[in-house]
Amino acid sequence: MKVPVANCDEKYYNVQKKSDIQLSDYLKYWQNYSSKSHSDLPCLYLKDWHFTQDFPEENIYRTPKYFASDWLNEYYSAKTSIRDDYRFVYMGPKGSWTPLHADVFTSFSWSVNVCGRKRWLLFPPGEELCLQDRFGQLIYDATAPELQDEKKYPRYKELCSSEEIIQETGEAIFIPSGWHHQVWNLVSILKFTYFFYDILIKKHFIFLRNFTVIYCLCLYFRKIQYQ
Repeated sequence: MKVPVANCDEKYYNVQKKSDIQLSDYLKYWQNYSSKSHSDLPCLYLKDWHFTQDFPEENIYRTPKYFASDWLNEYYSAKTSIRDDYRFVYMGPKGSWTPLHADVFTSFSWSVNVCGRKRWLLFPPGEELCLQDRFGQLIYDATAPELQDEKKYPRYKELCSSEEIIQETGEAIFIPSGWHHQVWNLVSILKFTYFFYDILIKKHFIFLRNFTVIYCLCLYFRKIQYQ
């Protein structure tokens, strides 16, 4: 079985270069990478794996009740002629990461750490404009020193709001629509992620742009223990 893997050391346009490799080969790589100095190995991150499609008979988890309303994935579940969904498994070694981005279709998302520890850097809607270069291209790495170059990133000094969250094993985090974020794996991790739409959540969040309000909600959701 092949799974999608991103090379965290290789930039491809404004994302990480991805390829499909055998799951067994990735697990062997991960073991070698974690047990050695790995100076000669790239940092590979298994991400966006449609696990529930590959193993539909394996009911290994259930969606937390707070995120149960999800008409995006309900559509794909009902549309049997289309083999797609937005429910993913991620796994990777310490040091793997995901560059700055907003979630697909400006959807909401939730993620649960089955094991591991993650660092999230979050930017409320509108702040991403301060992270774009003079041509409107979003920075690849929100911690890059090149942001200090005023000629290339003229609005960076206008950046007002950002916050970090450390997500521990067994915790869930909710990311509202339109929030840009960058994520690092502080140790080896395994997590489930859903991208979803819920009209009731959309109604409540569409007018919220105050960072303190939404950050407090993020803190609330991250305390939900996965059951």
